[in-house]
Formats: sequence, structure tokens, C-alpha cells
Amino acid sequence: MLKDKLRNLREEKGLSQREIAREIAVTQPSYQAWESGISEPKATYIKRLAVFYSITADELLEIDTNENRENVIKEFKVLTKK
Repeated sequence: MLKDKLRNLREEKGLSQREIAREIAVTQPSYQAWESGISEPKATYIKRLAVFYSITADELLEIDTNENRENVIKEFKVLTKK
């Protein structure tokens, strides 16, 4: 799940939620909500997080590139509506 991926990546870097939030220009409470699974980041923040962690958005979202194309499009639409 995205919330677990975010926490794991942050902890691997040894950073606080506040530090990550500052790096990607979002409030700490918003970032905390993502890690808690209360909400999910918009596409803009997915991109910023991927760049910050030097990974692809697919890796961040744990999307298997061999998945059915329709499922990938559906998940993207859900993420971009929030």
C-alpha cells in the first residue's frame, strides 16, 4: 500500500515527516495523512515524491508494469480525482 511505501522510504532516509513535507512543499499534517492512509497524495505530489526518492511514480505506487492496462488507468483516475 502507498502509505506503507511512503513510511518505508522516509525511514530508509532517516527523515521526519516534517522534513519530507518541507522538501515536497506540502504541510506536515497532509503528509501525515498520506502515511496514515487517511488520504492519498494528488498526482502532483506523487511526481514530487518520486523525484525526491529517485524512483518512478510506478515504483512509488507499486504498479506492476505487466498489469492489465485498464487497471492502471482506473487507479490513475482515482488518484487524480483527490
